[in-house]
Amino acid sequence: MAETLTTPDVVDLVRSLLEARLPSMPAAWAVGVHRAVPAPRPPRFVTVRLTSGAGRTAANPVIDQAQVTVEAWGDKPEVAHDLAQDARAAVHAAQCAVLGDIQVYRVQDGGPPVDLPDPLSDQHRCTFTVSLTVRTRRSP
Repeated sequence: MAETLTTPDVVDLVRSLLEARLPSMPAAWAVGVHRAVPAPRPPRFVTVRLTSGAGRTAANPVIDQAQVTVEAWGDKPEVAHDLAQDARAAVHAAQCAVLGDIQVYRVQDGGPPVDLPDPLSDQHRCTFTVSLTVRTRRSP
């Protein structure tokens, strides 16, 4: 029987990373990091969503590439921007690191944070995308 490999929860990985590192970043953000927009909305928060990825290949099934989009929300445009910049720096610092029991081999940038107005609220939002190459796991 062939071995079954699974991909770690990259959204949870990034969410946990940001919860741990954002309070120590230059702007000293103490914000919640969520999978979706929380209700009620706090003045500042971050969301992390799985949006795509190159996946695994038959040639190298022990690594997987997942793309996440990080959204930084704030009560002012500069707050959302600065929070996004700090979150981006924190994610990039994960390259070649072991986080918990997950090996992150590569963090590939999708570009700088961009302003993406939210038509459903008055909050400001900046967003960026990164791809993380991680080691797969054996299924129990």
